[in-house]
Order: sequence, then structure tokens, then C-alpha cells
Amino acid sequence: GGVSVEGVVQGVTSSMSECVASAVPALSPLQGCFQLLGFDFLVDSSGAVILLEVNRNPDLEPHTRGLNTVITKLVDDTLAVVTEVNLAKAAAAAATPPPDA
Repeated sequence: GGVSVEGVVQGVTSSMSECVASAVPALSPLQGCFQLLGFDFLVDSSGAVILLEVNRNPDLEPHTRGLNTVITKLVDDTLAVVTEVNLAKAAAAAATPPPDA
């Protein structure tokens, strides 16, 4: 046996979901805002996923060439999601007829 990639992904996803769900009451309710979190995990030789810490301001400094690729994609994907959400809200607002005066 080896470490199951699917098991590691499931463990990471589950842990991240639990953390975010528990933090919802403390998150900013300001419309149009978002928070980028950094999760640090350790995976032991049996494939067990251990959450080490969650950072509210993760280090986005590319210390290696591989990390540069990951961080660039992360920032691009984050901005794409934020832009898509805001464009959808703007389109919905524009499609809503004004209230009768």
C-alpha cells in the first residue's frame, strides 16, 4: 500500500471546510470583500492529514520556480472568481426593474 492521493485530497478538503465553516461568524460581512487563507498541512507516512495552521495573510512570495507557478495560478484563479461573482451581481442588478415610484 502507499498513500492514497484521493484520501489526502479528501482529508485536506474536509479539514479546510470545517475550518471555514467554524470561522463564518467572524468573517467580514462587507459585500464585495474576500479573504485569501493559507492552510499548512502535514501528511504522515500512512496518509493521515494533519492541519498545522491557517494563515489570514499567507506568504505569496515565490521562493522557488515551482512555487512561482502555483502562486501565479492561485492569484489568477482568485481574481477570476471574484470578478465573475461581481459581474454576475452587476448583471442581476441591471436586469432588475426599478421599483414603481
